Amino acid sequence: MLQQGDYATARDLFQQALDIARESQSEFGVMWAVARLGHVAHAEGSLAEARACYEQSLPTQRRWDDKRAIASLLRNLAMVDVDEGQFAMARSRFEESAALVRYLHDQSGTAHLLDGLAGLAAVQAQPDRAFRLAGAAAAFREALGKSHPRNLRDWIEGKLTPARESLGAEAAAAAWEEGQAMSPERAMAYALELSAPAASD
Repeated sequence: MLQQGDYATARDLFQQALDIARESQSEFGVMWAVARLGHVAHAEGSLAEARACYEQSLPTQRRWDDKRAIASLLRNLAMVDVDEGQFAMARSRFEESAALVRYLHDQSGTAHLLDGLAGLAAVQAQPDRAFRLAGAAAAFREALGKSHPRNLRDWIEGKLTPARESLGAEAAAAAWEEGQAMSPERAMAYALELSAPAASD
């Protein structure tokens, strides 16, 4: 339901899963459900709730050394940071997530991370960079045959709409096409270039 954008139903289902996990004393089940409730909260614009869910889950995943889950939680926390204007913290978390994604050769994680970094670029007044990264993410996701999760699609579109107005439709389309021609490795290196400015919190 989360992927389809039915957030109310998703919240109910994940809350039920959380209740069952707590009753059965399944720590894994609790962390799974809490993280997904964080996704729902973020999609609904409840940033404080989303942050609390992700921050509750992250220490346990670090203790378990679940690198895939850690990378995902860091990326989602970074997206909350972007929404709250904490750009330096967002960049730091994106960078840590990127290191894990590279280590795991996580292709879907790479596409999601490029979207997150595109959103960071957009809110830091780098619209051309934002469209290149979003274009690269879209091309890579298409090559993988993966759908774009509704909550992530809504988030990046919310960042790209004002960026498109700033850059102009024609220039935005050109930057998107440039990004689509990038390899995932080149796009990630471009996203994390040290020369990219990071606004202070």
